[in-house]
Amino acid sequence: MKVEIENLNGHFKKLTVEIPAEDVSKKLESHFKKIQGQATIKGFRKGKAPMNMIRESYAQQEMPRITQDLVNEFLNKAIIDQKLSPVANPQINLDSGIIDGASLKFTAEFENLPPIELKEYESFKAEKQEFKAEESDIQDTLNRIQQQMTTLKKADENLAIDAGLVAKMDYVGTEAGEKLSSASQDDAFVEIGNGQLVEGFETAVKGLKAGDEKEFDVKFPEKQEGSDEPHPLGGKTIHFKVKIKEVHEKEVPAIDDEFAKKAGPFENLDQLKEAVSKEVVGQKKQKFKQEIQEKAIEWLIQKNPIDAPETLVNQQIQNLAIEAGMQLQNMGLAQDQIETRLKEWEKEMTERANNQVKSSLLLGAIAKEQKIQVGDEDIRKELGRMASQTRKDPQEIVKDMQDKNMIPGFMRQVQEMKALEWILEKAMS
Repeated sequence: MKVEIENLNGHFKKLTVEIPAEDVSKKLESHFKKIQGQATIKGFRKGKAPMNMIRESYAQQEMPRITQDLVNEFLNKAIIDQKLSPVANPQINLDSGIIDGASLKFTAEFENLPPIELKEYESFKAEKQEFKAEESDIQDTLNRIQQQMTTLKKADENLAIDAGLVAKMDYVGTEAGEKLSSASQDDAFVEIGNGQLVEGFETAVKGLKAGDEKEFDVKFPEKQEGSDEPHPLGGKTIHFKVKIKEVHEKEVPAIDDEFAKKAGPFENLDQLKEAVSKEVVGQKKQKFKQEIQEKAIEWLIQKNPIDAPETLVNQQIQNLAIEAGMQLQNMGLAQDQIETRLKEWEKEMTERANNQVKSSLLLGAIAKEQKIQVGDEDIRKELGRMASQTRKDPQEIVKDMQDKNMIPGFMRQVQEMKALEWILEKAMS
């Protein structure tokens, strides 16, 4: 086998591989020999047809497979012999088709993994923290539970809509006479005064009673309330037709022992508060862990400068764009708004993708140097976390990853997480 290496831009390489004629002939002979033993050709018993007839009958069907097998085999040998590490599948180009008795020449272009030199990764420091649930934290959580347990009671028909009441209504929003599905709903339950409605809409329906109908225009703000996210209808003036069906009063339960019993397996309010306290502490610990992980990764990248392979960065940018696009779509943004928003985020996503690729490579290198292995318990723990987030059965998650060939990536991710945990343990020891 002859191998030539050409250095292209950055860390890209071009391999020219020539497979000897002898190896090509051996592969053809062994491949068609297997077929000969099973082939049934008219005029011959099974497995007894002459080889020249087998080759003639199956050449068109089998040559692409034989070529692919040869290329894969000798490309892998060349990569190992030359100590190369492609970051993605190489782009293959054949000089010619396969011919018995002739060598087979092909080229493979790919981006090679850049050298990763670990300079400093054990000296990151972080202080341990004690976490406590303050009374205000507990009360805020109890208030949220109280809101969830609040029920509605149909009010007197003469009661006018005002703050604190809940209206059941049909509303249709139109723009230039065209109905907007994102601004229309039947049997919508809307609480007045809690910011659920855009300001102009809320002002327009106040004072209405059950059975009343009204038409009005509302100009929507550019951004969503309390957020920098664009409003799906930002800047547009929408015409609304509203019909009030019912007005409801809220029945808010008192926060007492009976409240605690209805909230869960608690005998009194003190038990509920104790459970809430533990939950709050757990949330604070998780928030601290996320913050310290981000700081550790930022420190690691700063202390160990490496090149992020262009191929991996582009793949990660694409993943981030797909994820962001789905989120914006779920928010109700139109396709042109999504494209505009993604364009605005392009620089941020590129920087984020660069850092994600760098941190992955560095953590992988640390895991290799420290001989950090992934055990069954690590896998079970991560699958449990994923199951909790997605509300799927762990076995369903595993099957989905197998179908999409994602198991190697999953194992690599768990190993990188263990490497990060190793850094944090040293930082707080």
